[in-house]
Amino acid sequence: MTTKRRNSPRARKSPNAGKNPRSKARRGRSSFAGNLVALILVLIVTAWFIYPPASDYLAKRGEKSELEAELQSLQAENARLKSELARSGDDRFLEERAREQGMVNPGEEAMQVVPDEKGDKVEEKDPPRKEKSWWDGVVEFFRNLF
Repeated sequence: MTTKRRNSPRARKSPNAGKNPRSKARRGRSSFAGNLVALILVLIVTAWFIYPPASDYLAKRGEKSELEAELQSLQAENARLKSELARSGDDRFLEERAREQGMVNPGEEAMQVVPDEKGDKVEEKDPPRKEKSWWDGVVEFFRNLF
């Protein structure tokens, strides 16, 4: 005769034995909802810490392109000034610079154009008209017809 032992692994009851199977499904749903809430919180916190550096990076990248454009224009101006400096020993260059500043050679008279008293614009007079020949009159007549 064989006797069954009560403490044998086969004779033990499972921990969920006698419990309602619906409670296990509810527990699964509630753990899914809890995991989802935790995931959303982790994503929010991660975004909270990542956004400031990312926005700073994008701003600095835009600023970098502006500074590179400014650098190129300054390098071009620098090259122009270097060529001007190389020509500075030339007499014609010195004379041009002196004339730009209003200086004149001995025996020359300096003249300056002054704007009209009524405003800054100086009205130009119409150039003198040349007399039209009879042929110009005929050509103009036919042009006006069409």
